[in-house]
Amino acid sequence: MKNLKNFKHEKEFDTKTLISDTIESLRDTEPGSSDTREAVTLKELAQSRAEDADGKETLLYEPRPLTPDDDIYDEIIEQFATAPTKPKYWFEEFGDYWSCSCGHINKGDSCKNCGLERDLLRSLFILHKPAGEPGKLNKKLKSEKEKVDKEEKLHADKAERRRKREAESGSGLEVVPIEDSPESNKLPAPVSEKTSEPQIPAEIQNAPLKPHKPHRRAIILVTILVLIAMVTAAGAAIYVYLAAPAIKYEEALELQKNGKYSEAIKKFTALGDYQDCDEHIWECYVSIGDDYYNDGRFEDAIDTYNTAMDLKESDKLYDKIRKCHIAIGDKYYKNKKYKKALAAYASAAEMKESNSLQDKINAAKFGYVKVNLDDGSSTALKYMNELMDISYPGIQEIYDEYYEWHINIIANTTEEDYSTDLDTVSRKDTVFFHVLLSGGEPSEEIQLYYEISWPNGQSQIYDLDSTWKDGSKITAGFQYPIPLFGKEGQLTFNLYDKNTQELLGSDSITFRK
Repeated sequence: MKNLKNFKHEKEFDTKTLISDTIESLRDTEPGSSDTREAVTLKELAQSRAEDADGKETLLYEPRPLTPDDDIYDEIIEQFATAPTKPKYWFEEFGDYWSCSCGHINKGDSCKNCGLERDLLRSLFILHKPAGEPGKLNKKLKSEKEKVDKEEKLHADKAERRRKREAESGSGLEVVPIEDSPESNKLPAPVSEKTSEPQIPAEIQNAPLKPHKPHRRAIILVTILVLIAMVTAAGAAIYVYLAAPAIKYEEALELQKNGKYSEAIKKFTALGDYQDCDEHIWECYVSIGDDYYNDGRFEDAIDTYNTAMDLKESDKLYDKIRKCHIAIGDKYYKNKKYKKALAAYASAAEMKESNSLQDKINAAKFGYVKVNLDDGSSTALKYMNELMDISYPGIQEIYDEYYEWHINIIANTTEEDYSTDLDTVSRKDTVFFHVLLSGGEPSEEIQLYYEISWPNGQSQIYDLDSTWKDGSKITAGFQYPIPLFGKEGQLTFNLYDKNTQELLGSDSITFRK
């Protein structure tokens, strides 16, 4: 059996180091001496074999970098989100050999540099293969690969022999050297059925059983399954907590953009406090209110704006609500519903007064006065006085007309009768003109005089020395001194304002035989 001492197994073939051509076969060495191989860089190896048949330098393998421009970059990085190392290169295979995402060239099931499994990387990178991948070794590198294969096999055999020696020494059995000959691999001859069974030493029978170690391939398989389960769980978690909300958020934004605000509100509300959903919900309510306003549905607009106000107060919303109240007032004013118009204008004024709004209020008051003043409405009188205080255009005429003196004259032959009105009397009768006075401003008094015209054309003027006011009654009587000689015809009574000489009222009665 050959003794291999201080055997140094070089790192597997990668892009940094290669085994030199000049490695000699393993040989027996004396104890204390060592036989090592010299490791050279790819560049030195290429220079040592500088030129091939056509005089060109041999091309060396370089791993293909993984860049953000690659289609699968984000998916790969996402899978390594929790891994201690991040991929830098593409996973590539060359038969038994493969290039890890860390750039290391390996043979076997896992990377000797970073420990990643070959099957795992294959499942991740198989999603997409980049165009024009390098991935092929030149002839010289293939020859070096074969040498590495041979040395790896020797190293594996040596490890197996060592394991057997350790197992045998632990049982107390004699160590038998293993010859490097075909016979050493032969199994012992089978025991004949007629021969007696071999006796097993007591030491071996009583020796404790060594725990069974799991097979390396089973461990790798379990590891891969665990990693796949972890990746699947991570993917599901990412979808639930990141991808799904993001998709729903984009859908809600699209609905809002297309004017489907009610549907957008439902989706934003379902997302809870995700990103700025509250702000978008507020914007949707404002937009719904704007649509109501543009359609003339001002009450609905106010309700919607108030809902938005509950979410977030804003001067912008106050202005919109105020505009709605003004629009409602304008609508009522146009339909001559002045009382309701004034109520809407008042709501707007409570939020913010302005000259333009006050003009609308005054116009509504003027309209109300014109419609309701003749009915003696106290509200109409109040509005009229308020408009008189500011000299509102047109109110003076209404005021004068409403407070002018009103005269009702009744002619008959009875001094106490203020209701019977006669057109004709005997010229022998005494004629009475009864005056009922009304009107004037509150507490206003007036001075009067009257003129009487007889059928013969003669007239007389008489002062009424007292002052008169609303509700006063005035009676004046007239008779021919000698009725027998009085002429037939009309007796006319005219009443005047002493201060302005304005005729307030007139009446007449006809004398007959």
